[in-house]
Amino acid sequence: VNEVFDFRLDDDNYPTDSICDKLNDVSVDGIRFISVSEPKYKPIDIKSASYTVTVPFESENAAEGFRTKIDSAVDSGEIMIEKKTKKGEIKQINVCEHLKSYQCHKEKNSVIIGFHLPAGNELTVNPVPFCNALFSKVGKKDILHRIVRNELFVDGGDVYK
Repeated sequence: VNEVFDFRLDDDNYPTDSICDKLNDVSVDGIRFISVSEPKYKPIDIKSASYTVTVPFESENAAEGFRTKIDSAVDSGEIMIEKKTKKGEIKQINVCEHLKSYQCHKEKNSVIIGFHLPAGNELTVNPVPFCNALFSKVGKKDILHRIVRNELFVDGGDVYK
């Protein structure tokens, strides 16, 4: 998983190449720090995020059937989710209107779905309710899947750093 977080060092002269080693020394098992960099953008600059969803199946035929249904559901142009507003109100939004990109393909016995969703201060669409609504639409409400956020992006499509 590629996660971005912001922290400040007490010593501005601390060598950047040592930070990962020090963080990894105190990190819990299973979490590793792979890079550290000076911030180029502020968190408020984040506008979207890319995700990959993997859905495993017992056979290639089952995976292909699911892929076809998923493509049709997205092509329908309407996948509704409930979203809580900052005022605490619940409103319905059509996620298809906010998809910045979408790809879906089969790899052996799995379906791989890639997409970009808004992920900023103005609007954030959580991929979990999107996937739940998408899978419900094709009759697979409780299907096992893994969601990975790949990158965050700023205006213009640059990767958030």
